[in-house]
Formats: sequence, C-alpha cells, structure tokens
Amino acid sequence: MSAPPSKDPHSMRLLFNAIAERYDLANSLMSFHAHALWNRVLVRTILSGRCARLLDLCSGTGDIAFRLLRSAKQPPHITLSDISENMLAIAQRRATRLAPCLQSQLAFCQADAHALPFDTGAFDTVSIAYGIRNLCDLARALHQIWHVLAPGGRLLILELTRPQGPILARLHAAYLRTALPLIGAAITRKREAYTYLPESIHHFLAPSELTRALHEARFTACKVRPLFGGIATLLTAEKAAHCIPCCHV
Repeated sequence: MSAPPSKDPHSMRLLFNAIAERYDLANSLMSFHAHALWNRVLVRTILSGRCARLLDLCSGTGDIAFRLLRSAKQPPHITLSDISENMLAIAQRRATRLAPCLQSQLAFCQADAHALPFDTGAFDTVSIAYGIRNLCDLARALHQIWHVLAPGGRLLILELTRPQGPILARLHAAYLRTALPLIGAAITRKREAYTYLPESIHHFLAPSELTRALHEARFTACKVRPLFGGIATLLTAEKAAHCIPCCHV
C-alpha cells in the first residue's frame, strides 16, 4: 500500500463532512453488518462499569450513544463530540426520534480530540469507536482523554485492525485494497474517502503498540479483545483512582 494518509484535523473534518449523509449505510454494507455486532460488544462493555457521565469521542452519527441510551437501565448522560459538524448534525437529527426523557440525556459538542474543551475529571467513561486511527497526534489525544476522565474512569476503544492469522490477513488486505474502495465510492460517490480508509487501517498501530501508547499516557489495566479474528479490536484502559494531575501538552 502507499504512504500513510494525511490525518490533520482540517483534512479529517472535510473528509467526514463529505461522507456524513451515507456514512451509516456504507459502514453496514462494507462490514456485512458485522460492525453492529462489534458496537453491541462495546456497549455491553461500557455498561458493565460506571458510566453515568460518558464522553462519546469521534461520535459520528451517534450509533454508540443511542445504543447505550436504549440499553441502559439508568440512561447515562452522554456528550457526543466530533470534529465533523455534518456528522453531529445527523446525530442531532436522529436524536429527535428518541423519547424526550432520553433526548434530555444528550449533549453535542463539535471539537478536535487533540484539544478537548471539557473540565478535568468531567467524565467517568470515554468511548471512541472507529476514530482513534484518524488522529494525527495520538499521544496528545490520549493526554486529553486522560485529563477529562475522573480518577478511576475508563477509556474504551473500538477500532478496525489488521488480523494476525496469515490466511485471514491476506484475505482482509485484498478486500481492503480492492473491494472496499469500490463499494464506498458507489455508495457515497466519494472515492477518495474510501481510498483513505484501507490506508488508515494498514498504517495504524497494532493493538500491542496501541497498548504501549496507553501505558505511556499513564493509563493502567489495559486489556485487548480481538473481534472476528482481529478484524476489529476492543481495548479498555483505566485512569488510576489515585493519580497526580499533570500539565496540558
């Protein structure tokens, strides 16, 4: 594959603004609806811990947030944050279909994950699904997440990754290189976006490397759960209950 794609915040905002309207349909078709299963695993894992105040970072059109609200016995307060205003606009439109009591649990914030506009310890959970590989400065973003998490809070990352088994890895790489750009372009008419997607997966860190980055950002209790042979991976980490605050990067 070619060189790593540009992931500066301005480029990412323009890219996701361009595909926002057909983003959900494209995800469903390109993953053969498997992403819905992965999302359910993420939601169940979030609900297994404390999540009264949740930040859904790189929230896209709100699928994770809405699944959480519908699944929780006591719906959490969820802040959806994304750099793309078009993605957030669709999420807000989708939110109007929820019951009023659930709508009141939502807040929306257009923000760059490298410079989050939230108070220290504002959230007890941060989730980020299919977004961390789109960040140009991972260390800075993880520092920002650590800052807005309360002591004892959890970070959950769901991301597309490269499978480790040799046969599945070859099939996966062939699909990313050939079929995925064609399907994405046919659905969204934005071929460049779905040329970027396989490149972003190919060049992103392996789960073991991402775990190392989490440790370097002072997260603890890191766990890795491969899904579908490693085509997707769920990582969880914690901010220690007793930690010393540090300065902004």
